[in-house]
Amino acid sequence: MCPKCNVEHDKSGIFCSRSCANKRGPRTVEFKKTVSEKLTGRKVSNDTIQKISGDNHHKRKGKNLSKREIIHCLLCHKQFLQKKDTSKYCSVECYIESYRAVRTEWKQYNIACKFIFNVYNYPKYLDLQLINEHGWYSASNRGNNLNGISRDHMFSVKQGFRQKVCPKIISHPANCQLLLHSLNSSKKTKCSITIEELKERIKNFVSLVE
Repeated sequence: MCPKCNVEHDKSGIFCSRSCANKRGPRTVEFKKTVSEKLTGRKVSNDTIQKISGDNHHKRKGKNLSKREIIHCLLCHKQFLQKKDTSKYCSVECYIESYRAVRTEWKQYNIACKFIFNVYNYPKYLDLQLINEHGWYSASNRGNNLNGISRDHMFSVKQGFRQKVCPKIISHPANCQLLLHSLNSSKKTKCSITIEELKERIKNFVSLVE
């Protein structure tokens, strides 16, 4: 008779089916150790089995997961038990609010970093001949000059945002170069100079444009 469902059977073993055998409940450390030794042919310590088993939560047993910790929410600073190792917020609401704040901050920073100077005021610093040859870039619905020139931030706006660089430094003419828009787009967030090089260029900017 099957000890799980009490059904009479003539199969080898005490259980009538694999389903009943798999419903035997939580395995003890000793049972896991015995099974592991039979499968691998090697002696296994209790510490190793306990590590493989995870913590005592019923949904985490048998999973090789690190123990969860009590941490502070990055937004509201409330203490909470991590649901995942990567959890940083105590709730979905805090995550969304934090994301909105970062997105708004990025938009404001991006606007503040735009070049607002007239490139024609710096003929010795910028290669204006490129504009004469290719013209300014314009989208297909605004002039359709897709092979035109655009102004490139040599130290990118994205990196400036990540490193919390003052927008006045990122939008300085010393951080500008004229490029074919296709090349500018392919750069994405990459930088062609370091922040130290940019600061040095700004420092020497007067002598460069004279």
